[in-house]
Order: sequence, then structure tokens, then C-alpha cells
Amino acid sequence: MAPRVFGLMNYITRRKVIKALGELRRIVLHRRKSVILDFSRTQKLYAEGTLLFVAELRRMLRLSGGNVAISGTVPCVDKVAQVLKKLGVLDLLGVECDVVPKDEDVIHWRHAHGHKVDGAAYEDVLAEYDGEIAEALSQQLYTGITEAMTNVLNHAYEFPREDGTKTARGEWWMFSQEKDGMLSVAFCDLGAGIPPTLRLKRPSVWARAFRYGDGKDANVIAHAIQDSVSRTRQGHRGHGLNQIVSLVDNIRGGRVQVISNRGAIEREAGNMKPFEFSDSIMGTLIYWLIPLHSKEAV
Repeated sequence: MAPRVFGLMNYITRRKVIKALGELRRIVLHRRKSVILDFSRTQKLYAEGTLLFVAELRRMLRLSGGNVAISGTVPCVDKVAQVLKKLGVLDLLGVECDVVPKDEDVIHWRHAHGHKVDGAAYEDVLAEYDGEIAEALSQQLYTGITEAMTNVLNHAYEFPREDGTKTARGEWWMFSQEKDGMLSVAFCDLGAGIPPTLRLKRPSVWARAFRYGDGKDANVIAHAIQDSVSRTRQGHRGHGLNQIVSLVDNIRGGRVQVISNRGAIEREAGNMKPFEFSDSIMGTLIYWLIPLHSKEAV
């Protein structure tokens, strides 16, 4: 049974999404059994939760090598059917559905997938907003996305993922969506996550997160971001997190969420708010929310 809501920042909906994905992995990758995804109860799709689902689904299909069938049902909610059709999910599952994506908050969904730093992917998901995003912001967003790709290539897959299964090195997924005057851009990898990567790559920063905090994933992510800011000021490249999160600082109403394993940080107007969860997404997801027609970018 697919979750009613695909979202990662609400404690209840997140738990149900992660539980469903865990069950799907267990059936497909461990039991090697065919499965039908039932979307009859699904009512709402948020970009970040939907991106994690699509990334996991495509990874499972690849790892199963075509030996396990994953199919699905036609969603009962027309909006959900439109989105899953637009993103190619229904076709991927072999679901015959004659729904036509037509709603304004559906037709602007874009998606891309890759294994390397690929500036062309930016055009794939954001080209239609040329002129609607302030030029300086567009350049910063491009830098943030390519920095995220660089992080994936250089760090995300160096260490084992929590579930022990393999993902192609450098593999990432990206969505964009326009809704109610807000542009959402989500970027995801299914690697080890920021906390264990920081512990092994930057042990002094990881130790500081424990010395000056509780050592939970949200606190570790915050210290990783702060370390990146400090290193950037010193003329070092750092981990790129500064370029990834700071682009929204001068945009009224803009914010970014960095979700990794059991923690998350939301940054808005230069302020950071931590979120700690009991379950892990087993990867990292960066979610920018940017008002269109914004001229506040520096």
C-alpha cells in the first residue's frame, strides 16, 4: 500500500513513507518477490517525498536486474495520477492509464537523473524559468545544483549505505516543480548521508558536533554547513554546502532544506532550524523553495 501522503518533513507522513520504502526493498531486493504498488489511498505528493520514492524505485528496478516485477494500480485521485504520469512512474510500472497531465500545478513538474556533474541537467529541469528567476539567483542556483552533484561524485558513495545495498557511484535524481508562485527544486542521492561521511572525512568537525551538541544527525548537518561556510571564507572549497544553502539568504520567502539520514536543517534568511527524526532516509536530499519573479537575489 503506497502512503497517503508522500512527504518527508512531517513526522507522521515521513514515517509512513520510509516504512513503505523499507517494505518495498524487503520484498524486491531480499525476498526477490514481485509486488504491486497500490496507489488507491494516495492523496498528496510533495516534491521531496516523491523524489525519494522515485529514486528508490528506479534503484530497486535496476538492482533487481529485471528478475522481479514491480507494477502498480491506477491512483484514485486524479491529481496524483497526473503527477505520476507526468514523471513517467506509471509507464515505468507498466500501468495503463489514459490520464493526461493538464493541471497548472502538474504540467510544470520536471525531472532528471544522472551519474556525473552535468550542467545540462539544470536546463532539463529549469530552462522554462529563464527570465522568471532573477539572473543573479539563476546563476547561484546553477552553482548550488552543480555543487550538489560534485558532492555526490566525490563523497556520497565512498562509504556503505545503511541498508547495505549498492547504488551506482555518483548517481543522483532531481525534480523541479512550480506551484502557487513558488519554484521547488529537489536534489537527491542514495549514498551514506552527511553524518557518517563527515565523521570519516572531517573527524574534527564531527567531534565538535558532539562536543557542542547532542551528536544527532541534525546537529551534525548544521556543523557541516558551518564548517563549509568557515572554509569558504578562508578561501577553501570546503564541501560545497555553503554554496548549496546560502543562495536563498537574500531572497524574501526563499528557504532551503537539507535532509540527510535522520536529520534535517531548514535555512531561511540566514537562520537555521534543526529537525531530528527517528527514521533515516538513507541518503541526502536538498530542497530549495524559491518565489518566482523574485528580484532580491544579490
